[in-house]
Amino acid sequence: MRRLLVGLCLLAMAGGAAPVCRADDFYKGRNVDLYIGLAVGGTYDLYARAIARYLGRHIPGEPSVVPRSMPGAGGLTAANYMYQVAPHDGTALAMTSQTLALDQLFKVPGVAYDAGKFIWIGRVTSSPIIFFTWHTSPSKSFADVLKRVTTMGSSGSGDTTDTPRALNRLAGAKFKLVLGYRGSTEVSLAVERGEVEGGYAAWDDLKHRKADWLRDKIVNLLFLVADKPDPKYADLPLSDSLVTDPEAKKILALFAAPNQIGRSLFTTPGVPADRVAILREAFVATLADPAFLADAARIGLIVDAASGNELQEQVHAMLQTPPSLIAKADASRQP
Repeated sequence: MRRLLVGLCLLAMAGGAAPVCRADDFYKGRNVDLYIGLAVGGTYDLYARAIARYLGRHIPGEPSVVPRSMPGAGGLTAANYMYQVAPHDGTALAMTSQTLALDQLFKVPGVAYDAGKFIWIGRVTSSPIIFFTWHTSPSKSFADVLKRVTTMGSSGSGDTTDTPRALNRLAGAKFKLVLGYRGSTEVSLAVERGEVEGGYAAWDDLKHRKADWLRDKIVNLLFLVADKPDPKYADLPLSDSLVTDPEAKKILALFAAPNQIGRSLFTTPGVPADRVAILREAFVATLADPAFLADAARIGLIVDAASGNELQEQVHAMLQTPPSLIAKADASRQP
């Protein structure tokens, strides 16, 4: 009977119908730890803590969902912990770097997990990345970056370095990356202080928290790392439109693919199917919770949801990238 109910629940979630699962008592009296792999105050932290405030209400037994900050190595510390140390029973969740699969493909030092074995619960929002310069920079557009060296703040990992380095090699850009910042919040502060000419940010976050930058044209928007344009900014180019060679376009599209993972929750390998169904159902209910939606609107969080099954497929698709393209993409991202 339990297998039947779990199967019906998964079918209902896939088809958009109301879930029919019935829970057991596994979570009653327990804590669920939610590990956050990036710096406090950044978008991963904001989204994870917002979810943590409401998710437990929708899990049978109403466990406490406890957010735990675990930054380090561009999100790898939390990912490795989830794979190697955290209990594989459904009491550990994580929200960490959206580039987990690409980091594995590129054999980034420190990767000690198989992203294909994580079990994805759901996405709160996708995360297109905007690259920009401060209004005082002579580099007002990407065309200017082709002509002069432009210093950009970066965390030193993932999409904060891969795309600009690839554009240096594939398009002739002259980005000079200043590494070591712990996230987009620190990069924005560095731009304001004049330490660097420009940087990056989650596009939706910048539109909310730095709306005055856009309104008053304090920043110059260079390009968007995303799979589709922003209809409200029709003139803003996508990163893969900045090159003409078909293979170069594929490389830049590969670097943009993790933005569809965005701010998502996953759990450890090996969690029993009935608990996965419970967590996915609770996630769907959380994103429909009026209290959560009001809280998200208050702090400027965007909801652009995707199911755990969809995320699982996206991760597996990235991991099946042809080795020849991986090799060329990896070469393009080197300093």
